[in-house]
Amino acid sequence: MKKLQRGSLHGGFSLIEVAVAIGIVAFCVLSLLGLLSVGLKTDSSSSAETAVTNILTSLVSDLGATPVSTPPTSQTSPQFKIPMPASGTQTSTLFFKDDGTLSGTVNSDAVASEKPFYRATVVVMAPVSTSKKGATIVRVLLTWPALADATASSLPSKQQGAVETVTAFLRN
Repeated sequence: MKKLQRGSLHGGFSLIEVAVAIGIVAFCVLSLLGLLSVGLKTDSSSSAETAVTNILTSLVSDLGATPVSTPPTSQTSPQFKIPMPASGTQTSTLFFKDDGTLSGTVNSDAVASEKPFYRATVVVMAPVSTSKKGATIVRVLLTWPALADATASSLPSKQQGAVETVTAFLRN
């Protein structure tokens, strides 16, 4: 800023000082705009991961609530109707919308008009024989987007994101 001369009433910033100040402000604003896109992407990713966690929790809770029979017989889970074999391995596929609600039925292909976003592949491995005691191992693989692998009978291979959990249930 220029010094005021004695007796002068005029003072202010020079054109160079104003240009430097505008340059600094522009640099700060551009930096904030760059961070905004990163923040939005992180928020979207976080929302997807929260939905996946909720779906996984629902699936595992549903499988845990499946009634146990003596002697062991094939059962289906109460909420999602996932088959729980008495022995051997059973693979089931379910599709979920982005809000976590079920889209279609177990082992049905994804229908684009129902807007599925997540695909759950549930592999239930019961003991080899109903006479042998052991834990039933359940592997749940959640992938997205669902329409990348829309056929229920094939394993997912084109997913953008995936989360997997494995749990065991003592059922006999």
